[in-house]
Amino acid sequence: MERVSQGFDTVDLAETTLFEVVFTLGRTYKRSKANIAELMSSFLALPAVRFPRERRALLALDLFKQSNISFADAYLAALALESDGQVFSFDRDFDRIPGITRIEP
Repeated sequence: MERVSQGFDTVDLAETTLFEVVFTLGRTYKRSKANIAELMSSFLALPAVRFPRERRALLALDLFKQSNISFADAYLAALALESDGQVFSFDRDFDRIPGITRIEP
């Protein structure tokens, strides 16, 4: 990680890896959602980190922090906000997210 932060190595970050890191920081290391969002946003901003969906991930991290929802739900909400804002789900957590219209299947 130090070599990446100093620009010596480049890393291609997979979406699944982002999910795992967010989960591990919260569950194992007991980091707050605000701290996780800050850490991951800073990591994604490093020039040596390549992540093709950075804008979506940053929005998801913000929703994760602000809306008190899981990162998976936040990522799905970010994806929906990039299109028509609709989410088909029984999960009422989506009702708390501005711009999202939840449709029960």
